[in-house]
Amino acid sequence: MAGKQKNLYGRSIRNIRKSVDIRSGRKGHFHLVEMSAELDFTGVSLSRFQLGRIENLQRHLTDIELVAIASVLGVKPLDIINGEGALTLEEWGASY
Repeated sequence: MAGKQKNLYGRSIRNIRKSVDIRSGRKGHFHLVEMSAELDFTGVSLSRFQLGRIENLQRHLTDIELVAIASVLGVKPLDIINGEGALTLEEWGASY
């Protein structure tokens, strides 16, 4: 039985988001409301609230959302998957 977390990559997304300023390319804080607005341009609509739930592992994350989020953050999807804070299946609570 899987753990209570609903995705593996929310913490990694948060860590990357907090280390990137998409407007200038400098390191800095990228707010959820700004990220939500940028995602709208990709065709993926996620509110600030939904993004917060993803980052807190309380909402499922689709592959399409993962790719759009990576694009907005200026990274590759694998950077999120392999990023600091990403959960392994064992940490998530999956049993084989």
